[in-house]
Amino acid sequence: MERDFNFVCNKDMCAGCMLCVDICPVQAISVMDGIDSYNTVINHDLCLNCGRCHKLCPQNSLVNFKEPVEWYQGWSLDPSVRANSASGGMAAEISSKFIQNGGEVCTCVFDNGNFVFNFFDKVEDISSAAGSKYVKSNPHGIYNVLQDKLANGKKVLMIGLPCQIAAAKKYINGSNEQNFYTIDLVCHGTPSPELLRLYLKGKNMALEDINNIQFREKNIVNEHMSVEKNIVNEKIKDLYMRAYDYGMSYTHNCYFCSYARLERISDITLGDSWGSELSQSEKEKGISLVLCQTTKGRELLNISNAELLPVDVNRAINSNLNLNKPSVMPPSGYKFFSEIKRGKSFQVAMLKSDPIWVIKHRIKNLFPCLIRIKKKCGGGVSTIQFGIKYL
Repeated sequence: MERDFNFVCNKDMCAGCMLCVDICPVQAISVMDGIDSYNTVINHDLCLNCGRCHKLCPQNSLVNFKEPVEWYQGWSLDPSVRANSASGGMAAEISSKFIQNGGEVCTCVFDNGNFVFNFFDKVEDISSAAGSKYVKSNPHGIYNVLQDKLANGKKVLMIGLPCQIAAAKKYINGSNEQNFYTIDLVCHGTPSPELLRLYLKGKNMALEDINNIQFREKNIVNEHMSVEKNIVNEKIKDLYMRAYDYGMSYTHNCYFCSYARLERISDITLGDSWGSELSQSEKEKGISLVLCQTTKGRELLNISNAELLPVDVNRAINSNLNLNKPSVMPPSGYKFFSEIKRGKSFQVAMLKSDPIWVIKHRIKNLFPCLIRIKKKCGGGVSTIQFGIKYL
């Protein structure tokens, strides 16, 4: 494909890693969020034509991949760490031990309405980064700080999506790489934060007014997002997670992701151990999938206080489809974004693109008592089950 030099990478293929924005010496690059795609636009009136943005963009040229050499499923042996994490707490466990051993951790946090990256050097602060974040985060501003820390002898562990880890590796370009440790996450894809804002607008909320947000509870997918607004917890049976879980809402580049593959670019890859054969009680507590690619990854596992058990590799791969290939947008996804671009609300766009599920969803919210009866009584209340299941 012939490159359009008005953009850093091919049109609509920007992953939002912000590397080009950070490396441009004259601030000639801006990232345009089109809600279904990002584009890195070059201002040619300012551009020096140095070519660094094109050369280093992880969408234009990939970093080195490595096949996993060790596969595990497990969890933190600290009950509080495991309980407060989306799965087995391995990211929090490794982060805490890394900091205790004199390093710093760079990862995503929700801060004042934005999903940004921060550096942590205190164990008590790392809990603010816990939990899955099903939205694009913004690493803008971290790359130069990361390079300076590594150059000054500080060991840094970065936890992020594969495209973000790739961008960091491109930026440091092998400099002081012995001090740089990386964990990437098995990623399905990520929606624009503007889509989340649009969803919350339909609930009369704004991201800036929310103190804390959790996209899922442990081992509950496609259920609800919890927000803390003015210190009051409100659980929403929501459409946002339906769109995410069904692959309808990601930005365009995610459906062509070069990093959704078995070979990985980090020292360790973490995900959920979906399809685990372990007991239901362990599943309810949370189980992480752990892939180790390098000796530095083994070093991270060695310092962690974790239970690591063998995992059926084929089952793990089959249960984590993005270890094989990128997500595929369903036909309803095209309809969804078409409605959004016509100015429809998130809720109306979902109704028009996924009507059967939305109607069922509304019935469940109208009659929560029937859902409780169904869950409690099983097949003994067939009339209610029929009504909930087929209406």
